[in-house]
Amino acid sequence: RPQLVVVLRERRALLQSPTCVWGPPDILLEVLTTVTARRIRCSKLRWYRLNGVREVWMLDVRHKRFEVLDLHAGTSLPHIYSGRTSLRSTVLPSFCLQVGRLFR
Repeated sequence: RPQLVVVLRERRALLQSPTCVWGPPDILLEVLTTVTARRIRCSKLRWYRLNGVREVWMLDVRHKRFEVLDLHAGTSLPHIYSGRTSLRSTVLPSFCLQVGRLFR
């Protein structure tokens, strides 16, 4: 299970309860660890792509960065955000997060 899911307001009918989403969320957040990274990057990303998730954010705490993959665009390489760069999302265009602030 991902650590966080985002469902946009116009698709809120997918939320059957606070812990149950019936359909693909708009954004998923996964935390990469040495134990989970391979499974997330291989199996889970393929499953998310096949099931209609639009964007996946992968938080890599060890390398102090975010990897953002736009599944809707069909890209296979993530955008890497670290240090002073600001995380941007195609799903949430007004969202901006300076990644380095999380790792102080």
